[in-house]
Amino acid sequence: MRLSSFDNMRLRNKLLILYFVCVFFPVILTNLLFYNVTMSHLSEQKKIDYSDDLERVKNEFRNKIYTAVGVSSIYSIDYMLYSLLDKRYSAPFEYLSDSNGYTQGAMNKFTPVYKEIQNITIYTDNRTMSSSGGISLISDEDKMSDWFTKAMHSKNSAPFLIRTGTSNSQLNTFSLIRRMNAYPDMDRQLKILKIDFNLGEIMSTFEDYTMGGNLYLLNDSGEIVFTTDRAPNLANKKVYFNKIDIPRQSFILEKEYDTVNYLNGWKIVGVFPKTSWFDLTKNSGGFFLYLILANFLVPTILILWIFRSLHTRIITLLKHMKMVKNQKFETIEHNRHQDEIGQLTEEFNRMTTNIKQLIENVYRAELQQKQAQLNALQSQINPHFLFNALETIRMRSVIKDEDETAQIIRNMAVIFRKSLVWKKDLVTVEEELELVECFLEIQKYRFEDKLSFDFQIDQEVLSYKIPKMCFLPFVENACIHGLESIRGKGWIKMQITRTGDMLTFQLSDNGIGIVPDKLSAILSDLEQEGMDKHVGIKNVFIRLKLYYQNNFQFNIKSDAGVGTMVCISIPVCEDQARALA
Repeated sequence: MRLSSFDNMRLRNKLLILYFVCVFFPVILTNLLFYNVTMSHLSEQKKIDYSDDLERVKNEFRNKIYTAVGVSSIYSIDYMLYSLLDKRYSAPFEYLSDSNGYTQGAMNKFTPVYKEIQNITIYTDNRTMSSSGGISLISDEDKMSDWFTKAMHSKNSAPFLIRTGTSNSQLNTFSLIRRMNAYPDMDRQLKILKIDFNLGEIMSTFEDYTMGGNLYLLNDSGEIVFTTDRAPNLANKKVYFNKIDIPRQSFILEKEYDTVNYLNGWKIVGVFPKTSWFDLTKNSGGFFLYLILANFLVPTILILWIFRSLHTRIITLLKHMKMVKNQKFETIEHNRHQDEIGQLTEEFNRMTTNIKQLIENVYRAELQQKQAQLNALQSQINPHFLFNALETIRMRSVIKDEDETAQIIRNMAVIFRKSLVWKKDLVTVEEELELVECFLEIQKYRFEDKLSFDFQIDQEVLSYKIPKMCFLPFVENACIHGLESIRGKGWIKMQITRTGDMLTFQLSDNGIGIVPDKLSAILSDLEQEGMDKHVGIKNVFIRLKLYYQNNFQFNIKSDAGVGTMVCISIPVCEDQARALA
């Protein structure tokens, strides 16, 4: 955009551009940049907080597992326990006698001490023993379980974690499994240690650090072993983390156990909703709002004050200039400001006063000139109209040679007499309609049944004043140029109504119509000087323009072969019309 193009722009738009470029956008961009940087730092800090909390959960869970691993190590080297479990007994009472309560005491001495341990069980295939006191014979159902299968494939006595549970359990749990084979000379009977964790204690570890999201404990295959999320049902089926639905607006953090053998491949995953991050902005949101308001308030008030000083006075000056264009010369009341706009207003008032004085000096001369022009225009209508009427009578008389011409001559006389006695410029609608009816009676005599006409006139408009002979030329054109050349019956409809402060005359016919090019030429010729063509239409248009200036409506619509409609709307009470009445 060139700088010169700003000269064509309105002052209000220039001031708006100045405001948006120098105030609005800089303030918005600056505050947004500051807001984004601040929120970025807060988000990074929030991620660090999430990571630290997740690390604490990871370490605390590892410590609880480490406790169980330590307990399992004590059992894995208990030689006395090995010997009791590996011996073949002749009868159950022999086992009870030899153990003398040792196994029962050994199996129950840790569960009261460590809350994270719920139950300790040693599974064996020594059928000479009985299932009691923490000793359980391996059943067929045990052999079908995942923990048993994995223990059998274990080549050493290293402990491992696995998700466990019963078929009727509604809670997921997991256990530490360890095969007891530390003494090769006591490996005749299968011995598997199973330490079940207290789910409530594990839950407290996770739920104390949920941080508004959900935590997932995953094993080395990605299966969810434990979670604070209530959505996935872990009771009777395996659920993998990559198969669950994660909310779109979520942030995922992972903490993997990469240095602990018995937790190798296990990880803790936190899924935190990003919407919770926006809570960070609640306290700072007010600060940002006040900052933006402060940045906006001072320059906006200053610009509005300057804008009012300039724009309001310029609009007032422009409004009065447009009034001058409509010949309303009014001065502007102002406080004689000393700036450029004040000086311009003062000069405008001086110019307006001089124009009003000039108009008053030449007003009478202009009225006389205008009256002479109106009389000259009206004198062009009468001969034109009388010629057409007499030609109609002549043609009818030649064709039929009848006495009926007496009536047509009478109507002609009425028309001729009215045209002579009308000394005034304005007549009532009723007087104009009498003239139109006489003319149509003449045309009815000529066309016989081929012509019909219909008047729809509001009674209240009959007394309204209009320029004389402003309807008749269009009725004449409808008969002579519109209906004469058609086959079949022709009709003319006239409507005169009042709509608001406007008197509307509408004339329509079903004549031959006017082709678009010719209609455009007629309408274009109305604004041209001279009276060479379309005398009747142009005469009416010029007289209406002299009476009412631009405060009237004139329109002609026509379709070739369909008909023509003329519509004229003039003020009911017009100052010029009253002055000329």
